[in-house]
Amino acid sequence: MSKIASKKMKSIFVLFALIYFFSNNVNAQDYIGSKQLRDSSEQELYLRIENANFVRDRELYSNFTNGFVNLGFFVKPTLEYYLTRNTRINAGVYFLKFSGGDGFTQAIPILSVQQRLFKHLDLVMGSIYSTNSHDLDEPIFKMDNYYLHNIEYGVQFLFNSKIFDADLWLNWEQHIFEGDPFQEKFQLGFSSKLKLGKNHFQVEVPLQLFTLHKGGQIDASPDPAISIFNGATGMHFIYNINKNNAIRLEPMLYSYKALRMPNTGAYENVWRNGEGYYLKLRYVNPYFQFMLAYWHGHKFVAPKGDFLFQSVSESDSTFSQEYRKLLNLKFIFNYPVSKYINIQLRTDEYYDLMTNKMNHSYSLFFIINQSFFISRIKTREEALL
Repeated sequence: MSKIASKKMKSIFVLFALIYFFSNNVNAQDYIGSKQLRDSSEQELYLRIENANFVRDRELYSNFTNGFVNLGFFVKPTLEYYLTRNTRINAGVYFLKFSGGDGFTQAIPILSVQQRLFKHLDLVMGSIYSTNSHDLDEPIFKMDNYYLHNIEYGVQFLFNSKIFDADLWLNWEQHIFEGDPFQEKFQLGFSSKLKLGKNHFQVEVPLQLFTLHKGGQIDASPDPAISIFNGATGMHFIYNINKNNAIRLEPMLYSYKALRMPNTGAYENVWRNGEGYYLKLRYVNPYFQFMLAYWHGHKFVAPKGDFLFQSVSESDSTFSQEYRKLLNLKFIFNYPVSKYINIQLRTDEYYDLMTNKMNHSYSLFFIINQSFFISRIKTREEALL
C-alpha cells in the first residue's frame, strides 16, 4: 500500500471513529434552536454543530427588488463549556460558502457568554441569538438575513415563561475608529409575545420594535446620519383543533417613522412616516404550514425587510410607490429527520394587485443543530481528592 493510500485510510478511520464517538455521546435533551441552558451541566464541555444548507430561488418581476438564486451552506462549530449550571461560554468559528464561488464568503470568530440572571431571564453577550430567532415579521426583517447576515454581535436579554416571551437585543454591525471612512451601524430591537387562554382557544399579543441607525461622530464618512424605526403589533387568534393542528388568524399593524433623515441628497424624497397592515390566515401542524394573506402598505419603509412589501425600491433608488397591495400565499413542508435535523421545503407566492404580476420564491433548507458531550472538566480541588 502506498503512503498516500495509507494516509487516506487513516483519515477515513479517524473520521468514522469521530462519528462513532459523537453518535454515542448525544445529549438527548438538546433540540434545534434551543436558547435554554442545561440545568445539570456544570463544568461540562460539549461540541455543538450548527449547519444550514440552502437553495433559494427568487423569481421576481418587480420594480422593488431583483430576483436571484443562492446555493450554499453555513457551518458554525463551537465548543460549549458550562462554568456553572447558569453560565455558559461558546467559542468557535462561523463559515459561509456560496456554491460556484472560490473560498468562503464569511469566516467570523465566535465568542458568546450566556448567564442566567433570574429564573426566566438570561443575559447573552458577544455573539447573540440572531436573525430568525428574533421572531420578526417578513415586512420588517426578510428571511434571507438568516444566511446572509447570520452572525450578530452585541448584547441580548431573553425572557421566557409560560405566558410571556421577550427578546431585547443590540446588534452592533459596524465599529468605527476615529477617521474611518465609513459609518457606525447598529440595530436595536425588541420582540415579545403575550400568550393568553388555553385548551382549544388561545390569543397571542405580539409586539415588535426595530430601529436601524447609521452615523457616528468620529468617522470621516460624507454620508448623513440616518435612524429608522419600524414597529408591529396585533392579535393572533388561535383555534387548536387538536394537539398537533391549529388554525391561526393573525391581523397585524405596522408602522414606519424616520427618526433622523437628511432633507437633501439620496433620501430627500423618502417618506418620513408610513404604515401597513397584514392579515394572515394560517393552518399549522408539525409537518406543514399553509398561509393565505393580504398586505396593504402606505408609504411603508423597512431597510431590513423584504422590499416586495415596501413603498421604496431596493434595486432603483429613484423609484417609489405610495401604496402597495399584495396577496401572499405560502406553503411550508417540514420533515424532521430527528430532534436535531430538519429538512424544509417552501414556496412563497406574491401577487401584486397593482401591477397584476406574480412573483415566486422557492426554497430548500437542510438544518442541523446538535451538541455532543465531550467531557466533564474537573476543578483543581476535585482533581486533588
